[in-house]
Amino acid sequence: MLEHFRDPLRLLRENHRVLKPGGLVLVDVPQKYHVYTLVKHALIALNQWFAGWETQFSPGEIRSLVERAGFRCERVYGYGMHPGLLYRVAREAVKRVGVRLPLYPHWGPLDGWYRRWHSALRRLERSAVGPYFTLTVGVVARKER
Repeated sequence: MLEHFRDPLRLLRENHRVLKPGGLVLVDVPQKYHVYTLVKHALIALNQWFAGWETQFSPGEIRSLVERAGFRCERVYGYGMHPGLLYRVAREAVKRVGVRLPLYPHWGPLDGWYRRWHSALRRLERSAVGPYFTLTVGVVARKER
């Protein structure tokens, strides 16, 4: 929920205050460099965004923010939306005309191709560059003192 706070550093500092020494915090936010962010900003400007005000962070920005709050960052990670944003947007669009598509579709003869595509995306997510391409970026950080 950090992306919905105007002053996320204040929220993280409070998390740091109440967490016991050695405890972990997981921060998971929208990633700055993703098409989702462009769509979100357009919908916010049109007052059509479902989630109210929301910001986003690059991997470096969220790491820096967590460290400024007093935590030691142990890991930066990223993950995507599966099925992808395009399918989900189409699913929501056809829902408005009464057509219901499953959240997790079966692609029939394309299932093998989709599984390979999904597997490649998961490998990208786990790579060093993954947090720069995924929908979500997160950090796992520890309170040391």
